[in-house]
Amino acid sequence: MQTFMFASLTVGAFATEIPQISLNLAGTAHYAAQVHSHTTQAKVNSFARRCQVLTDTPSTCPSPTATAHDHHEGALTSSIVVEACEFVKSAPGANPTKTDKDLGVQADNQLAAEFYNQRGEFVLSYNVKDSSNNAAEELVFAMIMEDTVAPVINPIKDSATIQACLDDSSAKRCVAAGFTSASANDNYDKTLSGSKFTYAVNGAAAAAVGNGAGITVDVQAVKTNTVVFVANDWAAIFGQGNVDNMSTKTVTLTVVDTQAPRAYQKQEAAQLFSSVESVAESNSCGAALAGVTSINACLAHNMQKVVEGWSKNTATACAGCKGSACFVAGSNACTAVEASLQTLECAVAGPATIFAADGAALATGAYCVDDAESASTTHNGNDMLAVKATVAGKYDNMAIGTQTFTYKCTDAAGNGGVSTDRKITVVDTTPVDLKITHLGLKTLQRDTKKNYHAHTPVKALETGAFDDPLADLLTIQHSAGYVEDTKYIDGLQLPGTGWTCEDTCAGDLTNKAFAAKRGSKVEWFQAADCTGTVVDKFETLKVGKWSLKYSCGDGYQVKTACRNIVNEDHAKPIIQILEADFQTYEATKDDNYVDAGATCKDEVDGNISQDVEVSGDVVNLARVGTYQIFYNCKDSAGNEADPATRTVVVEDTVCPSCKFVQNQDLEIEASFPFADNFKADVKCDDALQSDIVPVATTFTAGAKFTGDLTKAVGTYTIQYVATDSVGNTNAGGNNCKQVAGGPAAAQPVGEYTRTITVKDTLKPVIKLALEGKIIKSSAAGASSATDLSYQQAHQDFPTADGANDAQSASSHTWKLPSLMAEETATTSVNGWVMGAVASAVSGLALLGYSLRKQAQPVATSVPV
Repeated sequence: MQTFMFASLTVGAFATEIPQISLNLAGTAHYAAQVHSHTTQAKVNSFARRCQVLTDTPSTCPSPTATAHDHHEGALTSSIVVEACEFVKSAPGANPTKTDKDLGVQADNQLAAEFYNQRGEFVLSYNVKDSSNNAAEELVFAMIMEDTVAPVINPIKDSATIQACLDDSSAKRCVAAGFTSASANDNYDKTLSGSKFTYAVNGAAAAAVGNGAGITVDVQAVKTNTVVFVANDWAAIFGQGNVDNMSTKTVTLTVVDTQAPRAYQKQEAAQLFSSVESVAESNSCGAALAGVTSINACLAHNMQKVVEGWSKNTATACAGCKGSACFVAGSNACTAVEASLQTLECAVAGPATIFAADGAALATGAYCVDDAESASTTHNGNDMLAVKATVAGKYDNMAIGTQTFTYKCTDAAGNGGVSTDRKITVVDTTPVDLKITHLGLKTLQRDTKKNYHAHTPVKALETGAFDDPLADLLTIQHSAGYVEDTKYIDGLQLPGTGWTCEDTCAGDLTNKAFAAKRGSKVEWFQAADCTGTVVDKFETLKVGKWSLKYSCGDGYQVKTACRNIVNEDHAKPIIQILEADFQTYEATKDDNYVDAGATCKDEVDGNISQDVEVSGDVVNLARVGTYQIFYNCKDSAGNEADPATRTVVVEDTVCPSCKFVQNQDLEIEASFPFADNFKADVKCDDALQSDIVPVATTFTAGAKFTGDLTKAVGTYTIQYVATDSVGNTNAGGNNCKQVAGGPAAAQPVGEYTRTITVKDTLKPVIKLALEGKIIKSSAAGASSATDLSYQQAHQDFPTADGANDAQSASSHTWKLPSLMAEETATTSVNGWVMGAVASAVSGLALLGYSLRKQAQPVATSVPV
């Protein structure tokens, strides 16, 4: 390749016979007009373009396009020749080197796409000649393929917070690993190693990662540990800022100690404990590991070799261990380590290695192991003395029951509250002597064939004879509510009276309250033989089987005895009639009898009114008579109450009452027929009967009248007397209840009488007839006669030729004579209906009747 001559693109004038070349840099991406510092032949104002290797392409970061022009020939662009060379090579995994490798003529005058995948510098030269062989001044342009992408570090252990000495990434105790898969990769240089990929732990000198081999962190101390990884690629002058691209990643391992210590009780020789010890030597771990032949040896192994939560060491199955894991670091504890309950006989001193002479608990009675603070990094075990226990309290060998001593463990990190409880149970193996008595007089002997009443005189027991049938009394017949029985049963609940209890170690326990299986107590059961659930107290009115349980214990053993009580009910219930047991009701058909009922109360069952049975008569208030209602009741025990009777008398003592529905007082015309229509005018009834027909009696001038009252003008009184079905009458004098305000005398009250006034008010009647027609009428009272016209007088009379004369009435001038003076008062016949008319020869004969308008139409008659 020819030697390149770099020229400035700002050269001034050319000779007119020399062509000119112009470069056009398409786009603006990665363009830089700067001092070209990558080559030794650089000149000021030479030009270069930077592209991203492996990322850019000829389309995203193109090389320049060139045009040429000749003053004589014009455009020479198509004649331009572009050649390229690799000026600086930067191969993957190597530092950049100068090469000046000729790459030849470039097609389409553009840098070939294959060179965009190679980090380095490529120089393009542009030349052209005209037809006269005049060569243009050569132009030079640099295409720089740079690498600014930093390497990627992956994958590595993530930052974490871990428990001291309990990380499981390493086979060694208190060491964290987990970095063996760390690597660094670059997009151009690929895998980085050696000095290009290093790590530093907690600020120490950097070392090559070497694919993570040997990178470990001590995690025993509580602190924050850092592992810093650094990766550099080979970009050098082609990297970001003309140096290698670098990545850094820091892993933080924060070591904490929040795991509480474990507490183990120190064991003593088996002979110090009674045979009820819950863990026996034969159940220890001896067969699983040589030398581990006792509980204490198993305990020591668990403290020294077992690490909770750290299980890197694989275990194989063996007998006597929990979870089929052997006794190596990381295995679980032996199944038999501690006795959960240790029992000592009362009055025996506690073990000297656990309790001081005064009974104070010793801290050496337990061990504390902390997986961080007790850890040994040399043998994966634990130091048994690194953490010490604390304990408080004193052992009381006379206190029957269980005593608890709590050993607490707290590590240097302040993790505390972890404890183990040593429970020492002091027992009195001699059973207590419990005796139930009859009011303290003697010890009872049970005889299941005998039942006795509690209220049998107590003096019968004072004979002292053991064969006394009342000496048993373990089963007592009690009468519910019987006062003497209740007093007796109350006494059986008193210590020293109903029972006694003594113990060889604890002494007299009769009057000591029962607590923690020590002392005495008595309990009630609402069932026989002290079965079922304890109840608060004995209820003397609740029948059935009861039992009284006596319990006494010395703190270790409890002895019981049972006394049965049969509570019977022999009392009758009592019926009480509500309201009165004798009641009187006034008869009525408008109401029904409702019985007030009765209550029934029983001393045992309480209010059993719902069990009252009612029998007897059905009371009918509309029917006079005497009724009886009977009440009976029976309690749940079958006791019948004395029956009760209510007598109900229904009587009718109210007088009938009458009222006029119309025409209480009448005026009638004399000589006209009169009939007393009292059945329609007077209505009588009482509470039971309706429409009672009264008896009518007529009086005049205070004397009874039996004649026809229409024959004589005057005033008459008619009395109406009503009598009901039981003889009550409104006439009085019958001990009948009177209507308010009415007299008690026989004479009926005014409301029940009618006044009849008989009058003669009619005048004689005159009637005139002409040719068979009435032409003049007078009234029995005031005259209502009127003149009749010719037409009126002849309207029904036929003429001689047979025609109706009324048709020609208008041509007649008939005038009747004037009326008589006494008939000129009125102009209306007013109710008259005329009868027959006599002949004109014999004069006027009058027949007829009149209806006079009154409050009640009254018949009148006019004699002929």
